[in-house]
Amino acid sequence: MSNVVGFPAHTQAPPLVDDPSVPEVFTDNLAGLTINQGNVNLTFATIRADHTKMPPTNLRKITSRLVMPIAVAAGLYEVLGQVIRDLEGKGLIVKGPQNPGPVIQ
Repeated sequence: MSNVVGFPAHTQAPPLVDDPSVPEVFTDNLAGLTINQGNVNLTFATIRADHTKMPPTNLRKITSRLVMPIAVAAGLYEVLGQVIRDLEGKGLIVKGPQNPGPVIQ
């Protein structure tokens, strides 16, 4: 989709091509979120144990960053919201105590 003069506005997404070589990243923590120049910047972390200390202590290690236009983030919000509502309706997600949230700037 485009609102730039001279560029066509797409009404249908182009075909999706799978690339099995794209790395898959696991994260268990949203470390932060910023919005810059029309993009949402998400920084993810994973909790890891530091075994150089006794007893070992946990730390959050940055594992990936994801940047997307605000319009794409809004679409992601809608899709994730629907999936979570569906899982709650099936009893697969039960609301409980919240983890500390990410830093939002």
